Amino acid sequence: DLTRDEQAVDAFGDIQADQPELIELAEDGEATFDDYEAAQERGDEEAARRHARELVEVAEDAETTGNELEDHYTDLEEFTDEDFDEALTAVETVVEAAGMGAGQVVDESFLETRIKLDPTDEPIGYENPLAVEGQLLDENDEAVADAEIVLVTPDGVESTTTDDEGRFELRYRPVALPVDAEELNVEYRPEPTDPYASAATTVNIDVEQTTATLDIAGPDDTAAGGE
Repeated sequence: DLTRDEQAVDAFGDIQADQPELIELAEDGEATFDDYEAAQERGDEEAARRHARELVEVAEDAETTGNELEDHYTDLEEFTDEDFDEALTAVETVVEAAGMGAGQVVDESFLETRIKLDPTDEPIGYENPLAVEGQLLDENDEAVADAEIVLVTPDGVESTTTDDEGRFELRYRPVALPVDAEELNVEYRPEPTDPYASAATTVNIDVEQTTATLDIAGPDDTAAGGE
C-alpha cells in the first residue's frame, strides 16, 4: 500500500494533469459561444446549431474534469491536512465559465424532444429477443421523422430511424447482457444541424437465463460401413 506522502504526490500529479485541461475547456467554451453568437447574427441557423452542440459538449467535459479535480483536491486535503477550499472554489468558477451560455443556446436553438416507449414486460433472452417500440415527439407533441434512435447494450449499439409518424422499432438478441441487468438506454442522437435537442430514456428488462445446448451428430451407419 502507498504511504500518505505517496498518495499525496499522486493526487498532486493528477491535479497538475487536470488543471490545464479544465482551463483549455473554459477557453474553448468562450470561443465556441462567440462563434455561436456570430452565426446567429449572420442568420446561419445550421452553423449556430452546430456551435450550440459543441458548446454543450464543452460544458459536459468541463463538468466531468471539474468533478475529477474536486476529488483530487479532497484527497490531497486528507493526505496533507491542508485546506484547499480556495482551490475548490476556483475549480467551480472555471467550470461555470466553461459552460457559460450552454443553457441559453439550447433554449434558443433546439426544440426539446422525448422518447415515448410502448409498454413491454416480456422476459428476454437469446431465444426471445427484446423488442423496443416507441415514438419520438418534440415539445409540441409533434412527431419527429427520419431521426436516429439507438439502443445501447453490452453487445454494441442497435440503431434505427423513425418513420413519418416518429415511430420506431428496435430488436436486440442478448449475448453479453448480464442476467441481473434491469434496464437499457434508448437514445435519440440528432445530427449536429438538426433543430432538436437529444433525448434519452430507459427500457426496463427482465433477463431470462438461457442454457446453451450442443447437439453432436455421429456418422450414420451407412457412411461408417461403406456402401
